[in-house]
Amino acid sequence: LEWNLIDNSVVVSEEMKKFLGYENSQTLKYYHIENRIHKDDICDVNNAIYKHRNKENDYYEVAYRIKDRNDNYVWVLERGGVIFNEKGKPVKCVGIFIDITKQKTLEQKLHKLNTTLKKENLEKEREIISKSRILVQQSKLASMGEMIGSIAHQWRQPLNIVSLSMMELENDFRTNALTESAFDKFLNTVNSNIEFMSNTIDDFRNFYKPDKNKDLFKVFHCILELKDMFDTEFKKFDIDIIINNHQDYYALGFKNEFKQVILNILNNAKDAILIKKKVMLDKEYRGKIDIRLYKDNEHGVMQIKDNGTGIKNENID
Repeated sequence: LEWNLIDNSVVVSEEMKKFLGYENSQTLKYYHIENRIHKDDICDVNNAIYKHRNKENDYYEVAYRIKDRNDNYVWVLERGGVIFNEKGKPVKCVGIFIDITKQKTLEQKLHKLNTTLKKENLEKEREIISKSRILVQQSKLASMGEMIGSIAHQWRQPLNIVSLSMMELENDFRTNALTESAFDKFLNTVNSNIEFMSNTIDDFRNFYKPDKNKDLFKVFHCILELKDMFDTEFKKFDIDIIINNHQDYYALGFKNEFKQVILNILNNAKDAILIKKKVMLDKEYRGKIDIRLYKDNEHGVMQIKDNGTGIKNENID
């Protein structure tokens, strides 16, 4: 392409004229070219040439869409430069056209594919997040159910004691056998059992509350608290938690998180025992989880062993 900036005439090759749909004998002006450029690309073309004419760039290069002889838009890459006269005035623009339609079509297909993949990945991520939230919620509900079951069990005895004490108090009152010492004994019994029930609630509430700071705590004491809180749930499935020959030691960390980790291990052991029990079909089979604490030189060791199905070798890190 050779564009005369003085009279706006354009000289192009026979091949280019045929490509654009013009007769070989036809004289062309720049507007013949400009009118066939896509309206969304015309500003990019003019800006590229304008910057080069102002000597901002050594040459201009711009990709745009232009109509061919069949009025179909094709992509071309135009690269060229401006020729100046002795006075520094731009007089001519010379450039070449390269058909890059196949390249652009491939780029658009790749872009569409990437967009589709991103959309699919985003939908999968949302699905995974949604399922994760459901699993977390189900886990919380399951834990809450276990907690309520354990609280109910631990409350059963003190509630029975309070109920019996009230019956005894009522009987003494109706038979005029109620004395001040008997009444004080009743109050002490009720208060001590209410305090026990309140402490039970506090224990479970603290168990699920995350620690903010690391503390030094006794490991055996933690295991014992855990056993007292959840032993009932395991016994419902004929599973005994046994603490053998413990050597107590201290650990520095987050006490509640430590308890929750141990509870997860115990629950995994429970699941393995229940699977084995289902396979064996043995009503006499009783699950057992042994916990052993001991010291190995300067290190504290905890060993948890169950009589369930065990762990497959490929799942052991």
